[in-house]
Amino acid sequence: MDVAYDTIVKAERAGKLHPETVMRADGRGVVRSMVVLDVDELTKLPRRRLFPVPENPDELCARAFELFEQGKTVRAVVIELRAHKEKIDALKQEWLDAGGCDLVLSAAHVEQLARHVGSFSTVTELCDRVAETLTRARVGGEVIVATVPADASDAAIEGAINAALDRAGAP
Repeated sequence: MDVAYDTIVKAERAGKLHPETVMRADGRGVVRSMVVLDVDELTKLPRRRLFPVPENPDELCARAFELFEQGKTVRAVVIELRAHKEKIDALKQEWLDAGGCDLVLSAAHVEQLARHVGSFSTVTELCDRVAETLTRARVGGEVIVATVPADASDAAIEGAINAALDRAGAP
């Protein structure tokens, strides 16, 4: 059971557990004196947390920021840190205010994007690669996207835009 030894000792002293000493054979058949506890009494004791909630508010904040950086949702952070949703919502807002972002890309997504637009290591580089790869034209409120190679000449870009406009039936 996930009950700390100290919790058992305190519960015995408080009269919440009533251990019995009995003579029983152990796993090798040797008869020994053993302490036996009532399972019903044990189940009423507080259990040890596998992922303890940090006592220090700064530690809770740091753990939440780490999880947000990994792309965890508020729901996932609440579950992992065992903290109130309102507290985690506030920490998420602090993280955003401190420069965090709502969209965190996994390594697989970074790799997939790099195949399409070229390698990048920062958000700014990603935006630059996307801008190099896509050229947009707006026709009557509708966005027309023309895909061009990153190293395309101005003439090739203009040709791609014209072809996209023709496909869209622009005047």
